[in-house]
Amino acid sequence: RDGRAVAASLKALPWRYHGIGKICRLWVGKVGQGLAAELFFGPERCVRVRYEDLVADPVGVLAQLTPFLGLSY
Repeated sequence: RDGRAVAASLKALPWRYHGIGKICRLWVGKVGQGLAAELFFGPERCVRVRYEDLVADPVGVLAQLTPFLGLSY
């Protein structure tokens, strides 16, 4: 998910992380973990799904994702 959207969402929560810097470091860390997983596992075992794409076209994204998961749509 876009880091700016994540920061805005987390900042609005009552139990939020305090400070935009902490939110940004959290996002960078989580995205880094995802990218490391992609490199480690490779495209045969790891697929990237963008939240914005899923929201914009859930049917299209799920239709592309289900074969990767060994499921029919």
